[in-house]
Amino acid sequence: MKKGIGPLAIALIGIVVAIAVEGVYLANFVIRSEFSTRVAGETLIVQSINELEFVKRALPPAATYSYYQASYYTASRGGYDSLDVQSYSCIPYWRVYTETDYPDYRTRLSSSLLSIFSEYLRQFDKVTFPSFTAEIDEDSGRLSVSTSDKMRYSVTNYQISDDPNVGVQVDTGFFRIYELGRENFIDVDRIRISIDNVIGSHYCTDLKETISAALSTEISNLQSDLNSHYSSMGVSFSLSVGSIQYDPDCNSTFAASVLVNVRDTSKQYMVYDYNEMTTKNRYIGLNFYVFSGNYDAEPPTRSCSQPVKKS
Repeated sequence: MKKGIGPLAIALIGIVVAIAVEGVYLANFVIRSEFSTRVAGETLIVQSINELEFVKRALPPAATYSYYQASYYTASRGGYDSLDVQSYSCIPYWRVYTETDYPDYRTRLSSSLLSIFSEYLRQFDKVTFPSFTAEIDEDSGRLSVSTSDKMRYSVTNYQISDDPNVGVQVDTGFFRIYELGRENFIDVDRIRISIDNVIGSHYCTDLKETISAALSTEISNLQSDLNSHYSSMGVSFSLSVGSIQYDPDCNSTFAASVLVNVRDTSKQYMVYDYNEMTTKNRYIGLNFYVFSGNYDAEPPTRSCSQPVKKS
């Protein structure tokens, strides 16, 4: 008589079958989980690469705009990004009698450019940027914003790096406003020449109003002469008499401050102005003061309340 399979054997067979089925399921689950994890990791890497590539593509236009904004900003402040010289309302004195202070505007421009460029980089909070240097080739119009390090994009368990160096073409023609300002007010004191013309035709007893009107006429004539000479180059001059200080004993002995603006009118650039608080196309203009005369006095000064932030 054949014996049947007992309950214990059936239970054991059931357990074995269940374990086998569960093993197949678990194996399949593990494989799918590993695949999902790998795909998720690869997707994250691809997304990181795409985002870093987006940042890299944003750097050239950011460098270009930073250049023109810095050019406008430093020129409006007489070639300085920070005023560490005698100044009046954010505009420096280039000349006080025989003492002159001509700015190293290329270095100042580069400093301002990097400050503005750094402000843009802070918008990319997942990317760590190294320190940059800026170099402007005035002859070729090539702007290089470079570093020896990498920019790094960091996410969980991943870090991707890339070369952030930027090279773009920019206009440098407006640099001539600095050279023309130097030629006419540093190399020679045209304001003193105008004052001497007034002194030579007036007396100590003449009214201050008469002296002031005569000086305004002389400065206006100088402005006309400069514009006649340089307008064909796309450059305009604007001169305005500021403070006049008189000798108490002789009104024809005096010193005066004159605000000089030298503007490149050949092209406008999209930049922000801090006084108007607007962004639009503007000419780049250079501002500075000249203080001169035959009376020994201190030039008027006023602290600069304009924001130092330049972006």
